[in-house]
Amino acid sequence: MNLARVEYYFAKFLSTLELRAQDDEATVELGPAELVNLPPNLFFVGTVNMDETTHGFADKVYDRARLIEIEVSRSMLEEHLNEWKAYAAVMMEIWDAIHHAAPFAFRVLDDIESSVEEAVEGIAWEVAFDEQLLHKILPKFKGSDHRVGEALKKLSRSRMAQFPLTHQKSSVMLERFHHSGFVSFLALMRVCPELIFRNLKGQVIEAPGEWSPVLIEITGLPFEAWQNVRLWRQGEPT
Repeated sequence: MNLARVEYYFAKFLSTLELRAQDDEATVELGPAELVNLPPNLFFVGTVNMDETTHGFADKVYDRARLIEIEVSRSMLEEHLNEWKAYAAVMMEIWDAIHHAAPFAFRVLDDIESSVEEAVEGIAWEVAFDEQLLHKILPKFKGSDHRVGEALKKLSRSRMAQFPLTHQKSSVMLERFHHSGFVSFLALMRVCPELIFRNLKGQVIEAPGEWSPVLIEITGLPFEAWQNVRLWRQGEPT
């Protein structure tokens, strides 16, 4: 429901539902001569996802609705995987390491299962599983949250040596995170921050004096990495 802003497109219903709460029944106008009666036993149920493609909710929506959060537990995923799958133990080990920073659930597991089962007729399951980890799991690592870096470290400590594609790519991503404080699966831009010093008149200068007030311009960083910018002078943070 939240690919668009609920408080915009659902505003008329929200107001009508509030009237119904007072009078037991209410009528909403959908168009010219199109009236729909909302009896007290009619409920609206919708699902939402929270990611970079969706919108959050204003308090006016929470005030007029009931929010039910459905979390995925480890036991649910284990049951869904089935223990007889060759990669089940490794998959859960990976989930344990990264789910706080790069969560995944049933849809990803089903896609991995389908691809591995089709591929094992010609190649070893380790090869097929390695490709799926590379394609389905690593792209979920993105951003500048410190938990992303910690999850990448944990992933590198798990049994990744037997999956060379994933091991190599995750190592590169971890190095990128250490370098810039930001990571994504696709290296769309090379992060090469540059410092430009200006005096208080805005003129570019080669280097400031020991205690000269300056304006420091930093270029070459993605927006998401700015929260991790730290400036140092003679080994001490400024």
